[in-house]
Amino acid sequence: ILALAPLAGYTDLPFRKVVKKYDADWTISEMINANGLAYENEKTLKMIQKNENETPYSVQIAANSAEVAKKAIDILNRYDFIDGIDLNVGCPVKKAIKSGYGGNLLNEVDNLKEIIKTISKHHNKKFFSVKMRIGFDEINGVDRAKLIEDCGADILTVHGRTVKQLYKGETNYEEIAKIKEALSIPVIANGDIDSLQKYNWVMEYTKCDGAMIGRGAIGKPWIFKEIKNGKITNEEK
Repeated sequence: ILALAPLAGYTDLPFRKVVKKYDADWTISEMINANGLAYENEKTLKMIQKNENETPYSVQIAANSAEVAKKAIDILNRYDFIDGIDLNVGCPVKKAIKSGYGGNLLNEVDNLKEIIKTISKHHNKKFFSVKMRIGFDEINGVDRAKLIEDCGADILTVHGRTVKQLYKGETNYEEIAKIKEALSIPVIANGDIDSLQKYNWVMEYTKCDGAMIGRGAIGKPWIFKEIKNGKITNEEK
């Protein structure tokens, strides 16, 4: 699986269309606040639209309670063009942490469990995925990943940094490899995959089922085609 990571302000409708043209397998909306969905905010509903060429397509939500998550899922269940739901358990932005969603959920195990169980139980999509980081300020990725699997996620994407790291320092591929080994559901590697060579190394090292590329696709949407073809494209030369 080669996926485009959801990036606020970047992975909008036009950009996702371009990325699909360059052979990305799976696209995901920008992160959408579950509260906005729950109250059917017009601007929020516009964000769930997809291009004709986007299949499979997931909507990523950020929720800070099972109650709000359930309301958001009830809205998304109405839209047949959505193939999957993705829950954000990694956003490191201050606003997200303060509001109790994104990466903050890694610190709130009981809340995280309830949210995942609720989405798993109530969604009517083909699959339910979760995107996480390897911990909040200390590494406990395997523990959190097992919890996410046990509560009903079908796919797990792991960004190999802690929440506190933001985008600084190196991606911890060793922890991603440990998570892959510990789980039975597909695990997608994420973090600093910005070339064909890096993709090949990460896949070999982590044994993951695929890669999710975010910043590596900004200004270089053909990275997906390069990986698929196993060679540098004309765009790169």
